[in-house]
Amino acid sequence: MILIIGATGKVGTHLVTQLQAQQRPFRALAHSAASSERLVAQGVDTWRVDTLQQADMEAAFAGIDQVFLLTPSAPDQASVEHTYIDSARSVGVQQIVKLSVFGVDAPTVSLFRPHREVEQYLRQTDIGYTILRPSLFMQNLVTTDAATVQRDDAIYNGAGDGAINFIDTADIAAVALAVLGEPRHMGKTYELTGPTARTYLDVAMELSEHLNRSITYVPLDDDAFLAALHTAGLPAWYATALVDLYRFYREGNSERVTTTVEQITGQSARTIEHYLAENIAAFRG
Repeated sequence: MILIIGATGKVGTHLVTQLQAQQRPFRALAHSAASSERLVAQGVDTWRVDTLQQADMEAAFAGIDQVFLLTPSAPDQASVEHTYIDSARSVGVQQIVKLSVFGVDAPTVSLFRPHREVEQYLRQTDIGYTILRPSLFMQNLVTTDAATVQRDDAIYNGAGDGAINFIDTADIAAVALAVLGEPRHMGKTYELTGPTARTYLDVAMELSEHLNRSITYVPLDDDAFLAALHTAGLPAWYATALVDLYRFYREGNSERVTTTVEQITGQSARTIEHYLAENIAAFRG
């Protein structure tokens, strides 16, 4: 049986749907009443865990063969994922599919550091593993930019003219689905991107065409971007981390594309043009 950690996130939601479509047995871990209720309403076998105590973790992992591991960015992300890995190891889990990040070895991006630490920790265990390194989610365009497109007809961030190899989270889930339980993917690390790299100016132009009004991209320097993130109410550590991340994009570190999605799933990765067309209502408001 598969255990999904991160079942209500952007990737996990698609993975749940795809597993259900294939009628593969799985369990989802929930850490709040809201996420538990949401999963149960979808007919998902859900295990509610309120703490990371070893005994609770081992009970949640009982009968599990493969684990999909995804946790949100947080100051304690690495230690949390270490606990999950230790729990999986203690009950004899055969494979962990760890969702990491494209460019994980970049030393200047603090958001990448926990992923790098967990990758190293996982490789040192005797558990079979597969590491997925996806690029920036297309879905983040809605969560980070839809509000300012609606309000100001504009996108603001620090990516400048750096092209980004955006990926649809449905494609990440499809790769995870394909590698879970497959011995040939054990010990492998895969970089996952969309089929092309696009700048935020490209995104603004595409939105302009679909919305029939002019959407502009306003590049911000690091200080202005940090100030905007503070004004938006983000925690200081996260705002600083995002400035580092978007500088990484601005410097051209996310332009390279791979064909891994198609190689593993047999289906071409979705384009950002397709994603924006399908989700244009979110930007229209």
